[in-house]
Amino acid sequence: MAPAETLDQRPPISLPAQPARATPPTTAAAFDGRPLTGSVVAITADRRREELATLLQDLGARTVETPTVRLTPGDEGALARRAGDRAAAARFVGSLVRRDVHAVTFTTAPGVTGLLEAAAVTGSLDVLLAALREDVLPVCLAPACARPLEAVGVTPLTPDRARFPALVELLAATLPQRIRREVRVDAGRTLVMQGFSVAVGGHCVTLPPLPAAVLAELARRPGWVVSRSELLRRVWDLRDGRGAQRDEHAVEATVARLRTALGPASGLVKTVTKRGYRLAVEP
Repeated sequence: MAPAETLDQRPPISLPAQPARATPPTTAAAFDGRPLTGSVVAITADRRREELATLLQDLGARTVETPTVRLTPGDEGALARRAGDRAAAARFVGSLVRRDVHAVTFTTAPGVTGLLEAAAVTGSLDVLLAALREDVLPVCLAPACARPLEAVGVTPLTPDRARFPALVELLAATLPQRIRREVRVDAGRTLVMQGFSVAVGGHCVTLPPLPAAVLAELARRPGWVVSRSELLRRVWDLRDGRGAQRDEHAVEATVARLRTALGPASGLVKTVTKRGYRLAVEP
């Protein structure tokens, strides 16, 4: 089993730093054989993490782990003593808010409340809840685990049986349809995007989160022009709330990275002079 990443390692893990990497042409077909290909799934289990990680990785997911931490607002002394826990929790919350994670699994109620408390301490509770309601799929092992989320207006998935295989089976049946999109490019090619994995014309690649988000935004309306300012608002602002503070050169640099990763299919991302970018597709 490939070791799962841990969010409390030193130096701190930064999910967006994952490089684009080419994968064999069989990846496109593997989207069906390994239904979680292209996805990143966070694991909050305290025990038996490796068992859950193995089940997810066998279906194609990349897994990241975080310790279950409890940080109580107002107890600044405890927060200072547990600076490492606070930093790990902040990184984990940040990965969810930025949508660097497609799903998060919870196996205990304390794991849920710990995450909510950590988000409250770091001032990120509202944006975390928005992510869990809209883009990041929460999956709980049992109804008791789900109740803290339901109490704050988040509806998680829960398997019929409180067993890891049942949880993974439910995730594999649900997540792909949320993160997969197919766009007909021309008579002979279809662009397939699933999470951070992309396949087109026999070329397959796993993208870092930011270029993947830009490609997904262009694919929402294939052929339509999306301006740099719109991309800043729809992609950067969603990730960190600072899209308006960023220079449009950030968009240009990310598009350049995207084209490099797409290799022979780089022509799919067209520049429209003085207007922005579009996904090149035949009418």
